[in-house]
This record gives sequence, C-alpha cells and structure tokens, in this order.
Amino acid sequence: MLRKRNKRVLTISSFKIVVLIFVIFAVIIYFFFIHGDYGLYQYWKLRHEKEALQSNINALKAEQAALKKEIELLKNDKQYIEKIARERYKMGREKETVYYVRSDSLKQK
Repeated sequence: MLRKRNKRVLTISSFKIVVLIFVIFAVIIYFFFIHGDYGLYQYWKLRHEKEALQSNINALKAEQAALKKEIELLKNDKQYIEKIARERYKMGREKETVYYVRSDSLKQK
C-alpha cells in the first residue's frame, strides 16, 4: 500500500514568522557590517583618512629632504650663503650700493 506523506505547508502565520526572523537578521547584519565599528562605512572613512595622512607624510618627507639639502648648502657653499644674504636679507658687499625696486611700481595702469 502506498501511503501519502504529510507535506508541510507553510501557513500564513508561520510565513510571517519566517519573514520577521529574516528581517531581524537582515537588520542585525546591516548594522554590524555597514554601520558598526568594523562596517563598510567605517572602513571607507578610515581608508580615506589613511590616504590623506599618507599624502601628508610624503609632502613632509619631501620638505624634509629639501631642508636637509639647504642645510648642507649653508654649511658648505659660500656662494649659496651670499645668494641668500642678498635675496632674503637685502645685504650687499662692502662699498656696494643696493637698490630696491618695489613691485607695485612696475605694474602698468
């Protein structure tokens, strides 16, 4: 004899429970993986902050290299020292007259 198997059919109330459990699980996953401390948004923010800091580090390293080069020039190169004295500090040699030209007087009106 063949017996009929009892098939489980989801009723409306059990279907609502399954959907509710799925929604709760989806919300929990959303908050943990999207908005949590280890979520995608936090990861995105930290990645952009890391890129900004890395570019800042690179700029500071370049500035440091330029300053080290200038230090070496100031220690060893007499012509560079003279150039700096003339340009930055408006100095001249003995018995030399230094003339200043104002930049606003050079503009045409």
